[in-house]
Order: sequence, then structure tokens, then C-alpha cells
Amino acid sequence: MMENKSLFVEFFGDYPLIRVLDFLIEQEGFDYSEKRYANTQTFHGTH
Repeated sequence: MMENKSLFVEFFGDYPLIRVLDFLIEQEGFDYSEKRYANTQTFHGTH
């Protein structure tokens, strides 16, 4: 199964940071709190 990539991802490349930014741009109508971001593995850095 092939997923459709947005123009943003096609232009900047399929990297994790680009996918996160693409998600935030695409989902602008939704309200996500900082606490929700802090509790997701996607936004945790490696130490």
C-alpha cells in the first residue's frame, strides 16, 4: 500500500521533523495543548 505524500513532504523530503511540521500544518483546525505534545514519543529527544 502506497501512502500519498503532501506537497510539503515531497518538496522538503520525508524526514521525521518534516512529517511533524506537515501534520501541524494539515491539522491547523485542531487544538493540541503543549501537555499533549509533551506526552507523545514523537517529540521526545534522545539524551
